[in-house]
Amino acid sequence: MGEHVSIDHGHIRIDTACWVARRVGDEHAGLTDALGHWGRAQLLDGYPGRDWMTRAELWCMAREYAVCEGFPTYHDRPWLSADVSILLAVVDNRHAIAIVSVDGDAPTVYADLTTDVGYWYDAGTVQIVCPNEHRWTWRDGELLTDDEAVDPATVFDHHPKRRHDQEHADSDTDLDDIDLDADGRIFCPRCDELCDLRLPEVPRFPQPRQGRPAARPPRPPTDRTRKMYRGEPRHRP
Repeated sequence: MGEHVSIDHGHIRIDTACWVARRVGDEHAGLTDALGHWGRAQLLDGYPGRDWMTRAELWCMAREYAVCEGFPTYHDRPWLSADVSILLAVVDNRHAIAIVSVDGDAPTVYADLTTDVGYWYDAGTVQIVCPNEHRWTWRDGELLTDDEAVDPATVFDHHPKRRHDQEHADSDTDLDDIDLDADGRIFCPRCDELCDLRLPEVPRFPQPRQGRPAARPPRPPTDRTRKMYRGEPRHRP
């Protein structure tokens, strides 16, 4: 369906690695290695119950990195290909970093390039677009068009062959012979064209020089991103 989004047995699936990549710059390998060594030492020092995000917070505190308010945040949505935890922090009061752990594994440290930290709260928005620019937004299980909710079946249960069979059906025609879940495609209900599924664009600052985190302090989520994503920090229980 799309480079970052697919349909798996009738359900939307978002590639977690691609979702992260839209929000970060290059990996900051030196910080990744330092955090990894420090976190593994914590295990040896008798704290096996601390997950990687807890260790990452303590590591930031030990280095006097300011952690962004509302973080870490945690996404375990069923449509993600993997669970992901994010901790945003500031190095030396001006370099923004994103510490990202996928499926609870040792984190990777990236330059955080987002212009608004609210974009880290959105892990469930997909744009559905056909070649004729008919558009829908799928967000956290809801289907929206022009900011109004519509029945998901309008898009997800539509197939050109079903429309054709309905228009030419006789009493012996079985209209349920199309397995929409197995098809793995979405067709526009307005023009029958094959739709593309896309992750929304995330506004980003320019990539900083190689090997350095993004030079900017983190900003709290704006009213725009709060309204757009209805995003609230989610923490690991």
